[in-house]
Amino acid sequence: MLEFNYWFFVLLANFIVLIFLLNIILFKPLQRIFNERQDGIEGNLKRAREMNEKREEILRNLNSELTEANLKARSLFNEILEEGKVKQMESIASAEKESRALLEKAKKEIEEETQRTKISLRKEIENISEEIVKKMVGV
Repeated sequence: MLEFNYWFFVLLANFIVLIFLLNIILFKPLQRIFNERQDGIEGNLKRAREMNEKREEILRNLNSELTEANLKARSLFNEILEEGKVKQMESIASAEKESRALLEKAKKEIEEETQRTKISLRKEIENISEEIVKKMVGV
């Protein structure tokens, strides 16, 4: 059985002093270290969440800017394409007009040359006819 003699109280006092000293020397510093570590982990997690939120916001902004830039580029491309088509049509119309003018000019020159050639041939035919008549009459 358990006897309560003076050694029991000495050991109890020794145990209480040891617990008190261990609390001061070991448990409180360890508790402080664990709390600091926990605070550091929570702080790092909070910073990581904040950085993740900033990254998401930046990605959203970049995506919206990219979409806007794409729309502007398409719009500009379509405008330039339409402008090119208009200039192409103008160039084609101008070339057709010039070709018609050249064709008309060429027709007129051919017609004038034909008329001159006809006149020249008539004169030659008349000269030849006169020579034939002179030769026949002179015979």
